[in-house]
Amino acid sequence: MVEGVPGIGIQIRQGGAEDGAADAGRPGGWRTGFVDATHVFGALNMRSIAVDAAGHPHIAYGGLNLYHAWWSGDAWRTEIADPTRGTGGHASIAIDARGSIHIVYTDGDRTTLKYAKK
Repeated sequence: MVEGVPGIGIQIRQGGAEDGAADAGRPGGWRTGFVDATHVFGALNMRSIAVDAAGHPHIAYGGLNLYHAWWSGDAWRTEIADPTRGTGGHASIAIDARGSIHIVYTDGDRTTLKYAKK
């Protein structure tokens, strides 16, 4: 990575027990790491990323539930934002000026638009 220039390399892994260590030896200066390796994911095209005022990325994604993952400055953290089974499709995340996190997404049937805020 270039000194002073922010960069994000995201890899959401399907299953597996590998750790989340970043690999600085990637071509082009990319650093990758595991965000969430405990869930089985279907279509990974239904995720969204936003960066907070401190420059930390936040990711919203669906799977069995709606998940929120974020870089805390030293490690990736994850939480379930909506425990409703099958929810989280078409997730879109935004962070407002106050630091509140907003996620819109669909339910398991993809028939209802939902909203979560933290």
